[in-house]
Amino acid sequence: MKFGMFVYSLVLCGALAVAPLATAHAAAAKSTPAQAPQQIDPATQETLKKAADAFEAKDFEGAKKLLKPLAEKGDIMATYAMGLMAARGEGGEKNMKEAESWWIKSANAGNPQAQFYLGVLYAGDDLGPRDLTKTRQWWTKAAGMKHADAIYNLGILMFEGEGGPKDEAGAVKRFREAANMKHPGAQFTMGRLYAEGKGVGKDLKQAKEWFTKAAAAGVPAAKEALDALSKSAPEAAPKAKKK
Repeated sequence: MKFGMFVYSLVLCGALAVAPLATAHAAAAKSTPAQAPQQIDPATQETLKKAADAFEAKDFEGAKKLLKPLAEKGDIMATYAMGLMAARGEGGEKNMKEAESWWIKSANAGNPQAQFYLGVLYAGDDLGPRDLTKTRQWWTKAAGMKHADAIYNLGILMFEGEGGPKDEAGAVKRFREAANMKHPGAQFTMGRLYAEGKGVGKDLKQAKEWFTKAAAAGVPAAKEALDALSKSAPEAAPKAKKK
């Protein structure tokens, strides 16, 4: 069973081109109190808001001027946002090496979104040959902070034995965890696992349930899988109620 390695992750990386600067705020805001690496003082919060407003107005240089002093002091959100801007070439030329540097600072401060993007970065070729060992390490950290995309993609690495040892049982646990967090890709993958009996016992009823959830979340392949399932195994399809 092949997953089409990193297709989902790299699509997410492409979304950097349109992701709002406010993503930096959300990344830290989603941390639980126990995970939150720092408290945001009112002055810093106001500066970050001004930077976000400047970004929305496409004043990238202005946003960068506001963010950089905070980032140099190690602010978790400012370092993350500086990485985003470097990766998108906003307020200067696109520089993935600079993005890596800023994201490492944010990731080491406990930002799961920065940890996830570092994993995506090392899975690509922007910095040279792919380094799936680093990818797996960063996604493991982000997964530990309940980052759904990281949990799902870590499951792919574990299932296929990329960047570390192969662990199908552990991968299935990751897929299920992400699926229960309503991750569409993980829901579809759980459907595939049950439909094909890979890593779990073959169970077409379970496959149908997961494919249905993924289809409702907008995964086109899940709708196709449901159609194929109903044709090949009519018993897995909904039965008409007798009047």
